[in-house]
Amino acid sequence: MISNDDYLMDIKDRDFLLEVAIGYTKSISLSIALKLNIPQLLQSGPKSCEELAKITNTHSENLYRLLRTLSTIGIFIEDEEKDGVFSNSRLSLLLTNTSNSSWINNIYLQSHPNVIKSFMYLEKTIETGESHGMTSQGFSSAWEMFELDTKLKSYFHNTMTCFTQDEINTILKYIDFNEFESVVDLGGSTGVLLKAIAKSKNGIKVRSFTNFDLPHVISQNKQDCEDDRYSDVSGDFFILDSIPKADCYTLKFILHMFNDDKVLSLLENLKRSIDKNGKVYIFDHIVQPKNTPSAPFYFDLQMILNFNGKERSVKEWKDVIDRSPFKINSIRVLSDNKRMSLIELSLK
Repeated sequence: MISNDDYLMDIKDRDFLLEVAIGYTKSISLSIALKLNIPQLLQSGPKSCEELAKITNTHSENLYRLLRTLSTIGIFIEDEEKDGVFSNSRLSLLLTNTSNSSWINNIYLQSHPNVIKSFMYLEKTIETGESHGMTSQGFSSAWEMFELDTKLKSYFHNTMTCFTQDEINTILKYIDFNEFESVVDLGGSTGVLLKAIAKSKNGIKVRSFTNFDLPHVISQNKQDCEDDRYSDVSGDFFILDSIPKADCYTLKFILHMFNDDKVLSLLENLKRSIDKNGKVYIFDHIVQPKNTPSAPFYFDLQMILNFNGKERSVKEWKDVIDRSPFKINSIRVLSDNKRMSLIELSLK
């Protein structure tokens, strides 16, 4: 005879598995609400579904059913007295902030229809060993998708900027850049990391800061840094002799977007530019431990789907670096950080 505890556990397990199975309904429902700008439309106060449907050119009853469903998980609030009248909840109010520095950009990025659709090709990716999240949608790469959708591109770059802003204090806690003459941030996007280092006591002695990224990224950057040690330089770190010379390089959430062969190609190019006594600092995910919920495991599926990249364990990081011109000086799995770890390299 089954015990009451076992019966309750069985129900709990069934409910959990069902939540996993229908999880896509939540992400797609949120995606549609964001596409229709519902959080922004409710900023001025409660509105009925009839009003919202007229503004968004949608079917009022079906829109009601969508918002009603989202309200059950805390996104929007339906009026207790008036059916079909909604206002922003604490959560949906957060979704109205899409400024350049807001982490909400990542919510818009992750719930974008093309990002969600890419997971329809996960099975094909697993079967073939090749990334199909973008190519099966008609894009040559995620980068082409970003170029064709300027709003999505802004969500991506703003998300990366926000991640950096979140991590700056941790980076400065562990690294004093004053021992270096010049610091280059490879794939530095808007340059927020180097600008912060330049302002800090950890970068006061550095003679030059170079923010290096692809031409289309650098061309969008605002020239708002008054420190004459700072400069934006465009190029491609996979092209031979394109990387500026320096004695310190940072790579922040860059290498996880590439497979091992591409990482080795980048490091071979970097060898040609780095000072013989220089150092490379990699800020990236380290997947660990096993059988434990952790964001890098989910990001890993996005990497294989959309970038042909890879989230790596400590062993996998060691394996790929061992095949490069560099050696690992230290690996710090940062206990005070849920997302980022620090790997220090120097030439062999």
